[in-house]
Amino acid sequence: MLQPLPCRSPNRIWCFLIVWVLAGYRSPAGANTDVINFEDMTLRSSTIAVAVCLTSTSRWDESSRTIVTDSVFRVIQHVKGGGGQTLRITSPGGALPERNLIMTVPGMAAYTPGEEAVLFLTARREGSYTVYGTGRGKLSIQRDAAGVRRVRGQRLDSLVTEIHRILQTGRRNP
Repeated sequence: MLQPLPCRSPNRIWCFLIVWVLAGYRSPAGANTDVINFEDMTLRSSTIAVAVCLTSTSRWDESSRTIVTDSVFRVIQHVKGGGGQTLRITSPGGALPERNLIMTVPGMAAYTPGEEAVLFLTARREGSYTVYGTGRGKLSIQRDAAGVRRVRGQRLDSLVTEIHRILQTGRRNP
């Protein structure tokens, strides 16, 4: 026979969290862990940009008491939305070697200076951005042997054309 956990008042929240994790919590519908398709990312992002990462620096955020990483990008092309020639993405997680702290967030995109990407972004109140759908809103750009920029095997220019089509029609294939 199962015995109830000895959850006294001060420990009630911890007991709930442990049971929640052990029970295999699933996020509610509409949360960022749900399947996000390309059309949804395109239509729901406030900004879509082709950009190159200039810097990526982790810091302690006192208000949330967590590590966050600020990544600054130079915009090569605004595909949706507008803005300046640079943008800043603030993401949870990062490393603070001077404090001997590392915080990882499963599925969160990481950025390396010099890396090019197509970024599907959501604007934040303080002027920075978050990547739509956690790491799914970052599509890395690779160059093939001929120097053509590609995203997941597709030419970058055809991907940008596809994004514009979705923005005009609301779907991928009209």
